[in-house]
Amino acid sequence: MERRYRLTRQCLEVCSEFGNPVGMITRSALVARDADVLADLDAHVTFSMPLWDTEMTRKLEPHAPSPQRRLEALATLAEAGVPVGINIAPCIPGLTEPQLPKILEASRAAGARWAFLMPLWLPDKTAQVFSRTLVEKMPLKARSVLERQVRRRGQLIEGPRDRARPALDAGWPAAKRLFEIHARRLGYADPPRQESTRFHRPGEQFGLFGG
Repeated sequence: MERRYRLTRQCLEVCSEFGNPVGMITRSALVARDADVLADLDAHVTFSMPLWDTEMTRKLEPHAPSPQRRLEALATLAEAGVPVGINIAPCIPGLTEPQLPKILEASRAAGARWAFLMPLWLPDKTAQVFSRTLVEKMPLKARSVLERQVRRRGQLIEGPRDRARPALDAGWPAAKRLFEIHARRLGYADPPRQESTRFHRPGEQFGLFGG
């Protein structure tokens, strides 16, 4: 639908017209289509990249672009002057950690300036879909992944307030240390600060309500 109706691009064009800063997080390579508008904005784009292995990605994210395709889009934006970074999210126990160095290296080479690492969080419906997909698509790894998630979080299905709950085993701190070592080695920095100095209102907004 986005490819056909170009809704995001139209929103970006409005932001450009009024100088409104923009931050985007996406898995879609289609964002590269809007490089010209994004380059004209105070904008930055972060690509979600939970895995590097193409086959594994195809199984767990069947409708998303491959990691390599996302990096091509990232590189296109970087070449256009748009600040770009990555979010390694979710960090799936036993699957993401071995791929962390490769994700960070390839993304940095493509032009990523910053990187984040986020743990897997499974609220009710998400936990059901995630568990079923693992069992169907990766039966030899499913039990290990789910057991590690339970050890890490204390339970598989979590509530809204559990998102900030600290990890209960050593797996998550170890993943964070591995991430930090390689991010520091590769020269990742913090995302750029955005300014609103270019923003201007389209007139008296009370007019929208007949005042």
